[in-house]
Amino acid sequence: MASNEVLVIHAVGINESRTRLGLSLSKKVGSAPVRNHWKRIIREAFRRKYDALPSNLLLVVRPRKGASAVYESVEQSLTVLAHRVARRVRVID
Repeated sequence: MASNEVLVIHAVGINESRTRLGLSLSKKVGSAPVRNHWKRIIREAFRRKYDALPSNLLLVVRPRKGASAVYESVEQSLTVLAHRVARRVRVID
């Protein structure tokens, strides 16, 4: 697990050459439109930064409570935290 003021990321190593994304947004994040906005931003950041992310990971991402859904901060946090958590992860079968 790795986190900062914007995102919390949990990761598991997988036996695939690609990195996959999972999202977890509870009602504590906000109403349905707010949660959908967060999901769109996180997915877009993942899509744009896919080549810069470590491979062989299953990332489960959730926003930090009280964080703002600003694309630039989400994109930066996703990249930094994915690399941080990749150093500590082990591969499962």
